[in-house]
Amino acid sequence: MADWLRQSWSNAVPDRLLAVADLYSGDVHLWHTGEGPGLRPVGVLTGHNDAVLSLDFSPDGDRLATAGADGTVHTWDIAQRI
Repeated sequence: MADWLRQSWSNAVPDRLLAVADLYSGDVHLWHTGEGPGLRPVGVLTGHNDAVLSLDFSPDGDRLATAGADGTVHTWDIAQRI
C-alpha cells in the first residue's frame, strides 16, 4: 500500500467517485468507483500548500470543496473528470 494512502482520509459519491486526501502533500486523489471491477484513477487535484483538512462533495456530486491547513478553500468542478 502506498505511504500516502496510509496517511489519508476520504469521502465518496456512491457508485461514482471517491476522493482521497493525502495528509502530507495536500493533494487530493480522485478514483472512479462506477462500472467495472476495482477503482480507476481519475486524476490528482493540486493547489493546497499544506495538508488538506476537510473535503466534501456537492449533493449532485459535480463539485468537490477542499479546505487546507494553508488557510485556503478550493472548489473543484469535477463533473468532467468522471
